[in-house]
Amino acid sequence: MTLIYLVFSCCVAEKLGGYHASTRVRCLIITIVFYMAVLYLPELLVNKISRETVIVLCVIFFLVIWKIAPVEHPNKILDDHVRHTNRVWSRWLAVGIICLIIIFQYVKVEMAYILFVNMLEVVISMLIGKVVNMLYEKRNRTRFNKSG
Repeated sequence: MTLIYLVFSCCVAEKLGGYHASTRVRCLIITIVFYMAVLYLPELLVNKISRETVIVLCVIFFLVIWKIAPVEHPNKILDDHVRHTNRVWSRWLAVGIICLIIIFQYVKVEMAYILFVNMLEVVISMLIGKVVNMLYEKRNRTRFNKSG
C-alpha cells in the first residue's frame, strides 16, 4: 500500500496537479492524513460501495481530470510546455489507472479499492487546488483593480 501511495503522490499527482501546502508542516499534515486514508478507507469501502458505484465514480474522476488537469497552484506555476505535457500525461494516466481499478474489481478487489482511494485523493486535491487558485487570482485582480 505504501508503494502505491508513494507512486500516486510523487508521479500521478505531479502530472495532474492540485493543492500545494504553503508550509512544510501543512504539507506533512496533509500527507499523513491522506496516507492514513489510504491505509484505512479501502478496507471500509470494499463492502460498502458496489462495483457499479466505483465505476460511475471513476467516470466522474476521469471527466474532472479531463476538464481541469493539470491544476496549477499559486505555489507551483507551470510554463506552457509543462502545462501541455502534463495535460496529455494526466489524461493517459487517468485512463490507465481507471482501467486498472475496473479490472481489479474482478480480479483483486482490495487492490481496486486502494487505487480508488488514491485516485479519489488526487481528484480532491485537484478540486481544492483549483478553488485555491481561483481565489488567489480573484484576490490579485481585486488588488490590481484597486491600485490601477
